Amino acid sequence: MAKIVVVGSLVFDLVVWLPYFPRRGETLLASEFKMYAGGKGFNQAVSARRCGAQVSLVGKVGTDQFGTAFTEIMDREGIDHTFVSQDASAGTSLGIPMIDPHGDNRIIGVPRANTCVTVAEIEAAKDFITQHQILLLQLEIPLEASLHAARIAHQAGMLVIFNPAPAKYPLEELLPMDDSGLPIVDWLVPNEIEAEMLSGIPVNNPEEAIKAGRFILSKGVGRGVIVTMGSGGVVVVTGTD
Repeated sequence: MAKIVVVGSLVFDLVVWLPYFPRRGETLLASEFKMYAGGKGFNQAVSARRCGAQVSLVGKVGTDQFGTAFTEIMDREGIDHTFVSQDASAGTSLGIPMIDPHGDNRIIGVPRANTCVTVAEIEAAKDFITQHQILLLQLEIPLEASLHAARIAHQAGMLVIFNPAPAKYPLEELLPMDDSGLPIVDWLVPNEIEAEMLSGIPVNNPEEAIKAGRFILSKGVGRGVIVTMGSGGVVVVTGTD
């Protein structure tokens, strides 16, 4: 059984279904409301656990009802949350998607606790992190915290897999090298939009995804780039291609 640790985000989604998007100053009654536990880090952890891996999560929630709900859900899913800390001053991160009858959406993000994950907290979890074989990362916590986790995992010989979403940093900031000049990220997994943003190469088909993947790989990825393309599948680019 693979031992996977996710360092990343937990976001509680408060989803509202509307007959249409309100205009300025308008009060509108929603047709439905539901709550879901999510966040890119939490979703990675749940997906890996349901695939049969032994999974731990490192992150931060609030001491509010949403943080309590996350704890209960992680217990139910069998995810080790020893290093999911609680921050009474920040509150659990929230997402507020609004969806109209056509399926179009507008989303309000309230980052809160996710933005409070620090390098010092990741360092404190170092011995815990290195008990695993694989590290999964995303970009909904501060970049410096994610990269510190990547350095810890790389030094321990772990596999580092980085999903650069949401895409908000230039490629050179996402792919630092170790002291020997070797990449600390083994696999980068962008979707087609993120691959285009990171490479500057349009990605509308598999051939263009290969070009973008090769460019990204050349900038300092250890093993390969996986470009996910929704219903179009995935494109995998490695150093042997």
